Amino acid sequence: YVKKCNDILKKIELAAGTAGLFVIFFLITVNIIRRYFFHNAWGWSGELNGFIYAWIAFLSAAYALADDNHVKITILRDRLGERAYPLVRLVTDLVSVAGFVWLCFPTYGALKSMKYTAALRWPKGLVYSGLLVGFVLYIIHFVILVIGHVDYLRHGKT
Repeated sequence: YVKKCNDILKKIELAAGTAGLFVIFFLITVNIIRRYFFHNAWGWSGELNGFIYAWIAFLSAAYALADDNHVKITILRDRLGERAYPLVRLVTDLVSVAGFVWLCFPTYGALKSMKYTAALRWPKGLVYSGLLVGFVLYIIHFVILVIGHVDYLRHGKT
């Protein structure tokens, strides 16, 4: 069940990130054509591209976390040895869950207080909610990793 949930989330993250890249590519291409051939570019497209790019960044980080492919600092593994490493990973991932849960509350408060974007006049809370979505995805993926660490510590396998 846990692996299936992780796989479904990864597919959603990949699809959304890919769609975002296509939208950015489309907007840049159309804007180049409009600017050079019609001397009339869309002023709002740069703002939208920036927002989509930010969402893609958070989705990509969640996708990498789902496969446990983030950059790791291995000083504790090097000092404590391979046998202690699963326990170290369990503790650090639990701390990460707690940290991201804690970050959700001020982030949500900040999103509620935001006004509108400059060019598109969209609610900033909606546009910047990618940060909160990213935090929630990180929490889910870290919990899945924690379950795997516990399985490994209990049974010697994930």
